[in-house]
Amino acid sequence: MGWVTDLRNAGWVDDVRGALVRANVEVPSKPSWPDPDMLHSRTKLLSDDIVEFADALNSRDLSRTSDATAWLIHRAMSLGLVCGLDLEASWVKIKTGKI
Repeated sequence: MGWVTDLRNAGWVDDVRGALVRANVEVPSKPSWPDPDMLHSRTKLLSDDIVEFADALNSRDLSRTSDATAWLIHRAMSLGLVCGLDLEASWVKIKTGKI
């Protein structure tokens, strides 16, 4: 199986954006820094998930590792979206080896 053409086709970005909107979190359409409290709370969630991911790997628990991986993806995408970043464009750069 090849790379997903873009994240929009996979539905991931829209799923995460929808979750943020349902939680009344602003998702700007242009890059901008969110307020410091929002940035701190999103960064803290991501940091906590990195620890959970490492713990799952160290315990060799594939179920926990799968869940932790999904949370890492979700949290990282959430952080990018609250900063108004174009994650689809960045995904294409990764896929084509441009970053």
